[in-house]
Amino acid sequence: MTLFAYGRGTGGEEGLVLKGGFSNSVEEAIEGERTSYLPPPVKELFWDDVNVGDALPSITMPINMTRCVYMASATRDFSPQHSNPDYARNRSGTRDVFVNTQFNMGMVSRLATDWAGPSATVRRVKIRMKENVCAGDDMIVTGRVLDKYVEGGEHRVDIDVMISNQERPATPCEATVALPCRKGN
Repeated sequence: MTLFAYGRGTGGEEGLVLKGGFSNSVEEAIEGERTSYLPPPVKELFWDDVNVGDALPSITMPINMTRCVYMASATRDFSPQHSNPDYARNRSGTRDVFVNTQFNMGMVSRLATDWAGPSATVRRVKIRMKENVCAGDDMIVTGRVLDKYVEGGEHRVDIDVMISNQERPATPCEATVALPCRKGN
């Protein structure tokens, strides 16, 4: 997503300071203070330290009209159910506009890379959209380690991911992440 970052640092109003993200107006529109837009401290996760059953730190992302429209536009998904509430309700049969497929895939990748660190590589993402996460919902992304193995010389971890809203699970997902190994093989 491309946004201009006007207003970084101290804002034009007395005492208004931007703490991260884009501009004050964009951060307000997408509820930036609730989105964890500042990544967690960088840490190196090694395959050797991962255990089957380990829980990944969750991510909560407030979804609103602005976020739905920004992300659909950024991915060139101009389907009206992502920007037109009447169309979403009457033609798609949903409560409101909702995030698109690429947004869901991006959140799975973000969960994996926030957990695994900068040396990790996401090798596979699979999603099954069963429900929608609509404007007004909180998107809650959780994960757990399913398996760890070596394939083609890479140390890989399979994770089970669930995208939910505040009421119920919406999109079961899977991902495979390649991690560095301390032992070197």
